[in-house]
Amino acid sequence: MRAALAGTASGAWTGALIGLLFLLFAVGPFLLWIWVFVLPILFGALWGGVFGFAAHWSTRGRRDFSSVHTLVARRYNVYVGAQHGDRAIQYLQLA
Repeated sequence: MRAALAGTASGAWTGALIGLLFLLFAVGPFLLWIWVFVLPILFGALWGGVFGFAAHWSTRGRRDFSSVHTLVARRYNVYVGAQHGDRAIQYLQLA
């Protein structure tokens, strides 16, 4: 259900963008302008909800990624010029 609602919201935003682009070329009475803006929002919301539901249903609700809370390096490469090599070794031995 949440996937369908998220798809609906995403589709509505996309429809609003398309409606605004259509308004650039709309000529006619004010009522026509309203429909030129509202219809893409409605169609976008409808198809966004359908595709959101279909995507969630096809994967059975499983996500295809894993999240990681922190990123920890296993090793570090330190590059220094030859003139600073001895100092770099001293710093590394202190750590």
